Amino acid sequence: MSTFYLEAPIKLCLAIVCTLLAAVLGLAVPWILKVVLDEGLAQPRAHFFWLAGGLLLAVTLGRGVAIFGHQYLASALAYAMAYRLRNLLYDHIQHLSFADHDRTRTGELMSRATADIEAIRLFFTLACPRSSVCY
Repeated sequence: MSTFYLEAPIKLCLAIVCTLLAAVLGLAVPWILKVVLDEGLAQPRAHFFWLAGGLLLAVTLGRGVAIFGHQYLASALAYAMAYRLRNLLYDHIQHLSFADHDRTRTGELMSRATADIEAIRLFFTLACPRSSVCY
């Protein structure tokens, strides 16, 4: 399956960067809150709280954009991979002997092929990218 992902190296690299950026920005929120609680409450200054609130908003928006980019790119890669798998499967089925087609019903063959490729696409869209970096 790695050859399917390596066909679009720029999208793959961008998806990885978005995933790492989302993870780093997710870790930044507790650190900002720690600084606000430690520094801001010890010496209450209104501008410090406004600055921290703006920073939290910017980090949260940045994380949202990174997560969107990650999901979009992972989906694009998975759809391209599923498209290529369908074409390879179609070519394989076309080269089977007539005896193979006589043994297997057309509906069963189409149902199994569609379900299997869809399961692979969903795995690479949802499970695989999320397991690489926990949010």
